[in-house]
Amino acid sequence: MSNPRNGPSKTNALAIARAEDTAEMLRLKRDGVSLDLIGDTFGITPSAVSHRIRRALDATVREPASALIQMEVARLDDTLANLIADRDAIGSGASLLAASTRTRIAEAIIKVSERRSRLLGLDRTDIRADAEAAARMLDRQTADQVVSLLDRVLDRLELGPDVRARARQILVEEAERVSEADDVIAGEAE
Repeated sequence: MSNPRNGPSKTNALAIARAEDTAEMLRLKRDGVSLDLIGDTFGITPSAVSHRIRRALDATVREPASALIQMEVARLDDTLANLIADRDAIGSGASLLAASTRTRIAEAIIKVSERRSRLLGLDRTDIRADAEAAARMLDRQTADQVVSLLDRVLDRLELGPDVRARARQILVEEAERVSEADDVIAGEAE
């Protein structure tokens, strides 16, 4: 592209050169050349080579995935439109067969709509549940680490079993208090 005031666009030429360099880096890496050698060839660090290769690979994976998602959404949209047309064609007849068919079509519409929502990321409750489960697991891991740390401290202090049992009991009570306070705060935030 040319800019009438400035002549040929340098940005396009640079972008093309960069894309060609990245393609060559990918080819070299595929052929087993080290990141150090590729970096030396192009006058950049091995870290920069790795970053450019990773970005290029991410882009090549993301584009087909995006196209597949668009195709699947279009297919689901067509299926949904056909189901709705079938439902409307049956009408509101009083026959048992018509009612049964309408029910099955309604169930299929719901399933297609749910699948479409999941595919587009519109139904994110699963992510929240996963995050909450991970937080609970992390809390459990943290609690286990604190207990382990307490045991090591008590070992070093060479305290008797009664004192150790009482220290663990106090730790559990304090952890429950903190947990209850967190639950109250979380309840207020919702």
